[in-house]
Amino acid sequence: MRTRVLLALLAVTAWSCDHSGGLGVPPPPPEPEEVPKVLRISEIMAVAAIPIAEGSELRPDWIEIENISDDVQGTGGWFLSDDPELLTAWPLPDRSLAAGERLLVVASNRPIEGVDEELRAPLSLKAEGEFLALVEPDGLTVHHGFPDDYPEQRYAVSYGFDRSSEEYRYFSEPTPGGPNGGPAWLGFAADPTPDVGRGFYDTPFTVSLESDPGATIYVTTDGAVPTPWPDFHYEEPLAVDGTRIVRAVATRPEHLPSRLVTHSYIFLDDVLEQPAAPEGFPPQWQPGIDADYAVDATVASTDELRIALRSIPTLSLVMPIEDWFDDSPDPATGGIYSNSETARGQEWERVVSAEFFDFAHGEEAQVIAGIRIYGSASRHTSRPKHNLRLIFRREHGAGWLELPLLGDDDEPDRVNSLLLRGQNGDSWIHPNATQRLEALYIRDQFARSLHAATGQPEAPQGHVHLYINGLYWGLYNTIERIEDDSMAARFGGYEEDWDVIKSQRNPDEMAVVSGSMDAWNELQVLAATVGAGDAELSQVEEVLDLEAFFDFLLVNFYNGNRDWDDNNFQAARRRTGEDRWRFFVWDSERTMLQDLDDSTTKNFPGRATAVHHALLALPEYRERFSARAQLHLGDGGVLSPAGVEEEFLRWTALLETPLLAESARWGDAHRAGIPYTVEEEWHGEVERRLGSYFPLRSQTVLDQLEAQGLR
Repeated sequence: MRTRVLLALLAVTAWSCDHSGGLGVPPPPPEPEEVPKVLRISEIMAVAAIPIAEGSELRPDWIEIENISDDVQGTGGWFLSDDPELLTAWPLPDRSLAAGERLLVVASNRPIEGVDEELRAPLSLKAEGEFLALVEPDGLTVHHGFPDDYPEQRYAVSYGFDRSSEEYRYFSEPTPGGPNGGPAWLGFAADPTPDVGRGFYDTPFTVSLESDPGATIYVTTDGAVPTPWPDFHYEEPLAVDGTRIVRAVATRPEHLPSRLVTHSYIFLDDVLEQPAAPEGFPPQWQPGIDADYAVDATVASTDELRIALRSIPTLSLVMPIEDWFDDSPDPATGGIYSNSETARGQEWERVVSAEFFDFAHGEEAQVIAGIRIYGSASRHTSRPKHNLRLIFRREHGAGWLELPLLGDDDEPDRVNSLLLRGQNGDSWIHPNATQRLEALYIRDQFARSLHAATGQPEAPQGHVHLYINGLYWGLYNTIERIEDDSMAARFGGYEEDWDVIKSQRNPDEMAVVSGSMDAWNELQVLAATVGAGDAELSQVEEVLDLEAFFDFLLVNFYNGNRDWDDNNFQAARRRTGEDRWRFFVWDSERTMLQDLDDSTTKNFPGRATAVHHALLALPEYRERFSARAQLHLGDGGVLSPAGVEEEFLRWTALLETPLLAESARWGDAHRAGIPYTVEEEWHGEVERRLGSYFPLRSQTVLDQLEAQGLR
């Protein structure tokens, strides 16, 4: 064996000497002749603006393949791939393309009405750029494409081959399935970059902006969108000697404009001296409704307020002032704040810059998003601090916000729609004096966290200090909106698979957030049928997780929720697979009020309590409910005195300091000159809950359940 190996090595060495000039290295193989291209990827769309098929609302990615030879070419046996490790990711259907003819492949992981299933590839094109290849039938040879990744893509702009320049360019007029035409652009001007980061400052400085060589930068400092007019031309560093909002965009010949960049520079001294009539802001928000801007820094010491303003993350919202406060009732021109009671639906959605910063984990983000007023009673002019909703859309910027935003960890949250709750019914801005005295700014968050502590999924939440065009606007509770997008992201399936519903009082009915009401109505009928003895409880359990249902009910029973079931709860279920209804606590601001409040007898038609009361006719249901009640309300349970107090104290510790800033901003909204404070009213209500409600409430609820035969 050893002899044969030695002879083989000698033979190789001899061959090397004979064929490489005695260097012992074989010569390189000859360069292969380039195989003529017969097909190419002629245009791609990664962030589509319009539906791909008539009758569909879906706007999927697409890939156009063109026959660039002079002969008919078949596509059978060829492949498309977005993965360099799997070149055979998707086989093309067998189609014949005449010279110059194009094949349009829709990149989507779900069927689309009006799209040939044979031309739907389960691929997706990343906006930031990625590998994309057209692979020959051998499954190994990249015939054409972007093996080094195609460049960044943006909304409504395609990327394809430009015949006039013989290069790939961007097209502001995409042509799926047709010849590439219209204006062709080299790329995008680089985003203007300031040399000073957004955030909080104490001393004046200057900020310089840079973009590409040859680019022109336009800038504003009043929240307006900079346009390419001489008045906005950036020529020299900007002086920043107080709170200032810098917005900038860059243009460059043969390039599309840059993104709109916004940087908020906030001076805490300016916040503490925020006046009643800030320059550039209207004195009235609506006819007969005076504006409220001032901060009353007498509610605490300067040092305490400075600490309070930095104790939780910051969200700075910036858009033209008229988009906030123009009092025209016309949705084309009116401001959302000045039309809070009527500004509903997408026609009232405005485009806003949202900057998230000052997080403990150090990450930050600036995104362009849609914004609306949301809610019901919180829209009223008697409640000057309105709830807001941010919607992350691809047409504005990113379709999702990815940032460790909710909760207390540093894992990125992927949020499609973010609610900003001013905590209307549990705050100092409520028009009713009794409710203001009871304000804890905790009740809704606390109920949600109790529900999560029972082991059930809940909407993730957090808190921010909010600024509107540089003015401090108060403490807001942040929550991911419960809708088809968030449900699909958390629990699987596609958005269109989900039914998401909510209970509301005005009008008095269950309402659809996403999907339909059919499955919910079927549950109501089934529960009544089972309760009457005409069907088995096991049939209900196929669509309703009873233990999860019990937990949802028990949290609301414990809270003595006064504004619930005919109002203020949400539920969701995926129609595909074997999914079951899951329930979410919502708007629990009228809770933990009187020690003997009783919600256990509530029974509203078409609601969760109607299902509960229909099933109470079954001994098995009552027995299982009673066991769950004892688990949570008994010693060591989530809803026991010790369990509830521990969770409550966690929330008071979190919010006590930031509430100082809320007191300074809104404490005097309904009590001029005598603001509600943390030291007086808030501490008093905290002690009342700890002293009277929590020690006896668990036993009170058990007694209430016993009166209904549930012990």
